[in-house]
Amino acid sequence: MEVRCRAPAVAVMMLRATLALLLCVVGARSQRQYLNEWAVEVPGGIDAARTIADELGYELVRQIGALENHYLFKNHYHPSRNKRSAEHITKRLSEDDRVSWAEQQYEMKRRNVLL
Repeated sequence: MEVRCRAPAVAVMMLRATLALLLCVVGARSQRQYLNEWAVEVPGGIDAARTIADELGYELVRQIGALENHYLFKNHYHPSRNKRSAEHITKRLSEDDRVSWAEQQYEMKRRNVLL
């Protein structure tokens, strides 16, 4: 009776499953919808954030939750949703000496997953 090794077949199946999962993750990331909103940390408080927003052409929308010195800025001259991030706008905010940190926001879709 001949005994065949199934290890290569199992390895190929595992490789295919891993590649499929990787493609799903990469595909989901490339389908991000960037918003015209930026989370910005301004150590100077709400008045400093309002001044920066006014000077740079943003709307100060609100403080972000209970996070101290973190604010949501909106840029009405940028599309409300876009497949590409606006790195030049993020860079402009980040390079301002009064700003500690800035990040463009993107839409996150919720999925119902049954475990």
